[in-house]
Amino acid sequence: MSFALGRKIMVIRRLKRFTQKRLAESIGISISQLSIIERGRKFPQPELVVKIANTLGVSLNEFFILPESVKKHALM
Repeated sequence: MSFALGRKIMVIRRLKRFTQKRLAESIGISISQLSIIERGRKFPQPELVVKIANTLGVSLNEFFILPESVKKHALM
């Protein structure tokens, strides 16, 4: 689960054109801590996930719900 969450955070961060530095500073953690989360080596506290979502301007669902295209592909 932590790998999937970390990967989603990284993808959304890049889509929103945030650097690791900018996101880390905005949510009050170090770049190395953010890197560890994005690589799935550590699951962030729920409060931090909320901060990340708010900073990136997305709902929490973006991190935890699979897109329809992935769901359809998984059912085949």
